[in-house]
Amino acid sequence: MIHFIFKNWIRQRERLILIIIGLLVMSIGLSILVSITETNKGTVQNTLEQNWKSSYHIVVRPEGVTSLPEDEGLLEPNFLSGITGGISLQQYQQIKAMEEVDVAAPIAILGYLPLSVKMDSFSSAKNEEGIYKFQYTETVENGYNKRIQAQHTKFLVSGPWYPNLSRRENPSETFGAFPWQNTSGEHVIISRNLLVGIDPVEEAKLVGLDKASTKYFESDDKPFVVDKTLNQLRIPLLLSSQPFTNTNYSFQLEKLNISLPDSKEEVQELMENIRDKGGESYLKTLESEKVTSSVYSSQDAYNSIFDRLLNKNEKSSRFVNTSTVLGEKIGPLTYKHNQSPFPERWQHAYKLEPKDTILPWAKDKTYAFREVQERFEETETTDRPNDFVRLDLNIIGAYDPSQLNIAKDPLTELPMETYRTARAKLVLDDTGKPVNPPVTLKATNNPLDFLLQPPTALTSLEAADKISAFTGGEPISAIRIKIKDVNSLTKGSQEKLERVAASISKQTGLKADITLGSSPQSVLTFIPENNSVPSLGWIEQPWVKLGSAFTILNETKLGYSGIIMTVLLVAVVYVFTTRLISYLTNRKHYALLLAFGWSLNQLKKLIILESVLLGLIASMTIWAVQIIIHFLFNTTFSFALFWLSGVAGFFIYFLGGILPAKMMELIKPYEAIKTGEISTNMKRFFYSNNILGVSFQYLFGKSRRTAISIISLAIPVTLLSYFIFITFRLKGVLYTSYLGEYIALEIGSIHYAATIIAIIMAILTTAEIMWQNIMERKPEISLLKAIGWQNQSVRKMVIYEGAFIGFFAGILSLVLSGLLILITYKTIDFQDSLFLFCLPILIPITAGSIGSLFPAEMAVRISPMEGTKK
Repeated sequence: MIHFIFKNWIRQRERLILIIIGLLVMSIGLSILVSITETNKGTVQNTLEQNWKSSYHIVVRPEGVTSLPEDEGLLEPNFLSGITGGISLQQYQQIKAMEEVDVAAPIAILGYLPLSVKMDSFSSAKNEEGIYKFQYTETVENGYNKRIQAQHTKFLVSGPWYPNLSRRENPSETFGAFPWQNTSGEHVIISRNLLVGIDPVEEAKLVGLDKASTKYFESDDKPFVVDKTLNQLRIPLLLSSQPFTNTNYSFQLEKLNISLPDSKEEVQELMENIRDKGGESYLKTLESEKVTSSVYSSQDAYNSIFDRLLNKNEKSSRFVNTSTVLGEKIGPLTYKHNQSPFPERWQHAYKLEPKDTILPWAKDKTYAFREVQERFEETETTDRPNDFVRLDLNIIGAYDPSQLNIAKDPLTELPMETYRTARAKLVLDDTGKPVNPPVTLKATNNPLDFLLQPPTALTSLEAADKISAFTGGEPISAIRIKIKDVNSLTKGSQEKLERVAASISKQTGLKADITLGSSPQSVLTFIPENNSVPSLGWIEQPWVKLGSAFTILNETKLGYSGIIMTVLLVAVVYVFTTRLISYLTNRKHYALLLAFGWSLNQLKKLIILESVLLGLIASMTIWAVQIIIHFLFNTTFSFALFWLSGVAGFFIYFLGGILPAKMMELIKPYEAIKTGEISTNMKRFFYSNNILGVSFQYLFGKSRRTAISIISLAIPVTLLSYFIFITFRLKGVLYTSYLGEYIALEIGSIHYAATIIAIIMAILTTAEIMWQNIMERKPEISLLKAIGWQNQSVRKMVIYEGAFIGFFAGILSLVLSGLLILITYKTIDFQDSLFLFCLPILIPITAGSIGSLFPAEMAVRISPMEGTKK
């Protein structure tokens, strides 16, 4: 029988060529795909395992505190900084006591803490009496431009002037100036620091704050009330060693071009004259000459603080005032959805809403995108406490944020990290034109700006509770939680986190977000004009894409399974089709063998044996190619997958022979004198007088054969369309975060390989079907050539038939692939999938046309004498 099989293969050389090509494509393609898939699955798993970790697993926030794009799985950067209280100590203790909670680190956003630092002072020169202009200017640099955010001017009189005013009267308000001896030209810098309360023990567990500090909170660093009637507290404080902002403080002394009389009476008369002309407003109109100036940076202010407070320079003339008041308590940013100028690059785009807030120290220079919230709750009594909290600071040490144990990988660093400043890049100007190169923007010390500095002043949770006792409300803004025994990226880890988050929400009524496995995602935000400051343009920021790692893991598992199954099923359809065509082609020969005395079982064994031989060749090819790929490219090798892929190749061919063997029972010996594999007759539905008509007439005339052809091509195209949908969906999932983009670069080759393999198989399936059609129609084609048809006309007829088969197969595959996608993903985004829905039509038409090229050339070579041989 083996000899008979080989002789039969040699006799049908054209069909043998198609069989060999198909076997090699299926075997080599499946080998490459299995090797790449296994390696890329390892790449995804390893990448996610290395980068999925963040400082905390779950963040708990008050119910009702929401972010605009939260329904899209996004949280804005430094979202926690806009939450001022809302969680009680009781709720915190309830969460901390949960069995599965390993670390529960609360954070209480208390507001901005102004620290006064005296850097130096101006003094008037001897015998240089006159009126001086003392101007303070605070300039911030955000990386793109400089902006004056505060400017104050006062006038000082150096000379014999002693205004006769009561204690409550202000000389500046009355005369527009101060006597030099009653004030000074001190260079006082106000360093504004975001003050937060923490639990020292839990914070040390979470980020290693104790190891990053010069001195840490101790048991005797307790806050206490100094004066309850004045809302005065003494609190321990830990300062950041990095200012995070670039601010310049300028002090300039100028002398007005106005002479000062010698006698007191004349000076008093001069000042009264100045008062009558408008006081300060009049003095601002006078010309002046610069006397001296000094400029300090925010780093200079920080150095002065630590030199004095940490006893590095006790003799320094610089002075830090440790008595202050609690400053602004800010609210969140307000975003509105906006059309993205480049949606293919930035899927999400928003616009910030400016606010009409005035800061006392900035006045008309206030640049605000946030609102200042009320510090104290409304009371029904007239005994309202003071509208501020006085604080005496016990600065115990400093901490270095760069030494903290927080995620520093740009793929996974959360913009919600407590100690990391928000990042942004200016990528488009206000007209939508690209800024080249993009400019990295920095945070400022303006508490109402859109980019905030991270907390730079830390106190204890106990101190935060005492402050809230004065102001009212609950002290804690959020709780960052780590869960026990969550060490790997698995379905079990995801389920455990979801279970704990649900339990927290149920027991406390708070909102719990799973941040573990999250990754930044680029979002575009438009910064409009604000208080005479021109529009900045469009900035790109990394927002938090919740659960990115888990989404990628789940989708890639489904995607890779879908890729392997799709190519396997396309291979099965191809093999089953070719084996069926082989049966139909040799049906007449099998009938002749029955007439010569062969038994039906012998014919079945012949079919099965041929399938076994092809299956063995496929298995050996698959194993050989996988070994070669492993040694050449050092791919991940799985013996189980290696063995299964070879066995799969064998069984695909073995099972492909079962149906033809079963169909042997339908063959009768008298069929040896018949022609046609199904029917000897062909119905004519309409008159045709052109090539298209003849092609269409033939397809409808041989309806059962055409139905087999259409179904045989529709099934692989359906699976191919489903695979391409998986590929695009997986790409969409990956490109929603920085981590996904990195993984997409690592695994892109598998998509191209699988697509090429599936398309080649679809083309070969069509070629096999068309080849059988030509073999069956040799008498008809020879007759057409005998009556005058040219080779070009015959070629077009066959190609048109292939295109028609592809078109009807496309319609069928469109319906089937749509149903398959709905069953798998439960929904289809028609807007984003419009191109994908065109593929089931375009691919089979193209495959049918290409697949008919070889049969068309065979048809052209048919001689007009072929018809007489029948």
